[in-house]
Amino acid sequence: MLMKLKQLVLLLLIGKIGFSQNFIKFNEYSFSNITTIMDPIGGAGPSGSPDWVEIRNASPLSHTALGYAPQQISGYYLSDDRSNLHKWQIPYHNSAPIQLDSGEVQVILLCGHDKGLNSPTTVDPTGVALHANFQVNQTKKGGAVLYLTKSVNATNPSDSVHIKITKPNHSWGRCGEQMYPPP
Repeated sequence: MLMKLKQLVLLLLIGKIGFSQNFIKFNEYSFSNITTIMDPIGGAGPSGSPDWVEIRNASPLSHTALGYAPQQISGYYLSDDRSNLHKWQIPYHNSAPIQLDSGEVQVILLCGHDKGLNSPTTVDPTGVALHANFQVNQTKKGGAVLYLTKSVNATNPSDSVHIKITKPNHSWGRCGEQMYPPP
């Protein structure tokens, strides 16, 4: 009986932690994309290959009983301006929310198109190519920062990343809470 009680308490604690944490995080970015990811509708970049950011569902596992169901990213906001955290909202796609399972990622092209469309060539498991309505200058005076905000009522971002200058076709990726260049 005591063992079952301990298991129940542990499950309740894990579930409570799961509901209170923000698992949607920046995972990787490239602000010198030349040929690594192509824009399916063309546009920004020297060859239709805009800069990009990848967000990830960093929940430890996908189990609804523990509170780690797929995480909805539709409704989150992306910005490069701290005074305007709601610059671009991740849209719904075909009236349905875009969701990420544990460990899944979504690439967002920073090209200024402001579109979401089905893309058979996308690297995203969701099958949706997202295009933010702004571009980022990695050499911005004082440094560029990207902000991810969970809701329109939020006054603080749920995640942010200080952009480091990247070499052509290179990216920076997250390990824990830090961003690192490729080996």
